[in-house]
Amino acid sequence: MSFGEKHAWIMFIALAITFAGYGVWLFHSGGIDYGSRLVMIIVVVLLVAEITWAHIRAALETRDPGKEMAFSEEDKRIAQTGEKSGAMIVSIGAVLVFLLAVYEGQWRYANLLLAALVAGELASYGLQIIRHRRR
Repeated sequence: MSFGEKHAWIMFIALAITFAGYGVWLFHSGGIDYGSRLVMIIVVVLLVAEITWAHIRAALETRDPGKEMAFSEEDKRIAQTGEKSGAMIVSIGAVLVFLLAVYEGQWRYANLLLAALVAGELASYGLQIIRHRRR
């Protein structure tokens, strides 16, 4: 498995687990209209810690760091394809949040925007994983 594919897996799994946990907390705390700055900060710090730990572990487990850790041209092309798809989803989500912002609520904005950002990132890394598996 190339380092580019390992990176995509790390990002996909970390985002999915972290924000699934946030979604469960949100559901039990009062729904989409509820939020907490402290919980948002904790979620972001946990996500960064998960990603950092996983990348360090992947780097340490790589047999030949100079060869396997470098992103190949194909890795870069695959990443760009995933990033473009993710950006499109984020843009659509941002427009929907804007329309909702005109209509109502404060935490609703934060939670919907967060959902759009996470969905875009999951799509980006999910497509990268699919492309890596096909080659």
